[in-house]
Amino acid sequence: GNTIKNDNFTAIVAVYDGKGWGTNKTGTVIIRNTFPTISNLNLPQNGTNMTFIPALNWSNVTDLDNDPRNYSIIVDNTEAFTSPEWTNLTIKETANVTTEVSITGLANGKYYWRVNATDGYEGTAYSSYRYFTIDTTAPTVTSTAINTTATNLGNFLCINATVTDATLGVNVVWAQVVNASNQVANVTMTDTGPYCSGIAGDNIYAAEVQLTATGNWTVNTTWANDSL
Repeated sequence: GNTIKNDNFTAIVAVYDGKGWGTNKTGTVIIRNTFPTISNLNLPQNGTNMTFIPALNWSNVTDLDNDPRNYSIIVDNTEAFTSPEWTNLTIKETANVTTEVSITGLANGKYYWRVNATDGYEGTAYSSYRYFTIDTTAPTVTSTAINTTATNLGNFLCINATVTDATLGVNVVWAQVVNASNQVANVTMTDTGPYCSGIAGDNIYAAEVQLTATGNWTVNTTWANDSL
């Protein structure tokens, strides 16, 4: 069963050699402390993408001795936690859940975090870890171009643009096209090759638009979104 602080156990060892019993040996064990349970991480959800440094919170642990509980938290840009970007070793427990809101200095990137609970006597093992990603910068779109400024009815217009994102990567790229009847359409561009986008994965996104009416067609702009 569970043990608590100051529980006292006595063990008696007796030896029998087949003919008789030896002298009993008695030992006493006193439980000095029981560990708190391991913290369960709550928010943010694992793998969340953020545009800001988040508050981190976790469920409070239990302690059979009813000792006061404090927490430490570690945030690192690697799963090994060998060179922390942020630590706080003196977080006092608050009601319901405990939250760390004072994190500063994290640049764009992916971060791992975990929590340890202590009752002032013995620390538990660290919780499992989660990760989140901070990305405050939108993708960069450059070099939007078309393959021709005059062509025949029924031909395809090739639109391409160079799009990059330093943190999360590009999610969706669109071009806004206005046809000869002044109707506006947002056309999705891809980086899959091999037509006017060139080689797959080269950051050149493209779309082909068939010219179904005579007159002026306009490519107004190209824009992109990452996963945020």
